[in-house]
Amino acid sequence: MSEHILKLWHERKEYFLNRLMKEDSEGRTDKDIMELLELINSQENYYSTSSCSGRIQIIEGRTYSKRKELRSIAKFHYGVSKEEFKKALNKIEGDYAWISLQPPILHIACKNLDDALKILKLARSSGFKHSGIQAKNPDRYVVELNSSFRLDIPLKYKGKFLLNFNEMDLIIEILNENLKLAKLCILRFKEAILNMHHGNKDKRSLN
Repeated sequence: MSEHILKLWHERKEYFLNRLMKEDSEGRTDKDIMELLELINSQENYYSTSSCSGRIQIIEGRTYSKRKELRSIAKFHYGVSKEEFKKALNKIEGDYAWISLQPPILHIACKNLDDALKILKLARSSGFKHSGIQAKNPDRYVVELNSSFRLDIPLKYKGKFLLNFNEMDLIIEILNENLKLAKLCILRFKEAILNMHHGNKDKRSLN
């Protein structure tokens, strides 16, 4: 890596670290993923660019393929109660609505291809099965980490609610249980990075 490219790497890493600190101070980060982000950013050859720890979201709109036409009704990053669920449903105004369980997603810049492949291997073994290299730039490879814990359930179609309100408790239980399972990927990934870091230290001590 040339001096110019190395300079770009350090400048971008500093920018994203400062942005994360600013967003965290403003309360715009998911608290249950901050330890993982700090761990990633402490590694010399990596830094995070964006992340979400996973959430339950109620969305209004005809189809997911037209993102600009979707309207977010409510987001729940740490599970949803029956009262919160009912309140969100009352805010639906259109004829189409969905409830979506969205798993944790991270974008990580890696210094080179070997670093990208290494972090992808750790991520996939931690539950981020739907992960891969998203972009290649002169100073970095960007990987996207995503898992298979996703549910998209239609709530309202052509003006008619499809939800059986007598079974609301069961639906909420399913959503919260799967969100909890999805977030376990964060803990597993953090442990995998720590093990890799300690393993590298041990190897250096033997040389």
